[in-house]
Amino acid sequence: VAVAVAVAWSLQDAAGRLTIEGKRSLGQAIQDLSPSGAKAVARHALTLFVLAGSVAYECNIFSGVASGVELLTDESAIRLAFLWLNGPLCCALLLAGSTDAVSAALGVVAFMLAVLFGAVVAACGLQPGFVSGLVPSFPPKSVPDALGLMGTTAVPLNLLLGSAIAKGGTVAAMREGVAAASLLTGIFSRCSSL
Repeated sequence: VAVAVAVAWSLQDAAGRLTIEGKRSLGQAIQDLSPSGAKAVARHALTLFVLAGSVAYECNIFSGVASGVELLTDESAIRLAFLWLNGPLCCALLLAGSTDAVSAALGVVAFMLAVLFGAVVAACGLQPGFVSGLVPSFPPKSVPDALGLMGTTAVPLNLLLGSAIAKGGTVAAMREGVAAASLLTGIFSRCSSL
């Protein structure tokens, strides 16, 4: 978790600085560097990989929503209603057209997750050896899990999103946001494995 957070933090910071100091988003910079020929083909391939990865990532999130809804009820009709509402709510948020609105909504959700994790830990307690799990290590045969965690933490979609959010901001504000997001990601990743 610590390595994944460090990688995500440094990549997000670089994408944000590129946008703020270069006055171009990461996507615009890649497009400028690959106008035609083999570079344009590579850019299109990258776009397809980002789209495919984003779809897989969103499916993963949707399955997490489905599992979360199961915490509320065993009634399948209610669970299905929650899942059907998820899509239009996401679309409405995106159609608001403001990265500030998306950032604010994610901040509220992150705060609510922190409160809920705290409530669960208070109710259930911590497993023995929890603190030792905070020290980076690679137990035998854990490399695929570590790479999966890195892939879900430092996804290209997040770099493009972070670059878009940084537009019009300052490096200091961007770094503050990246630090908070990276630390929360690490905390949530660690708490989810309790």
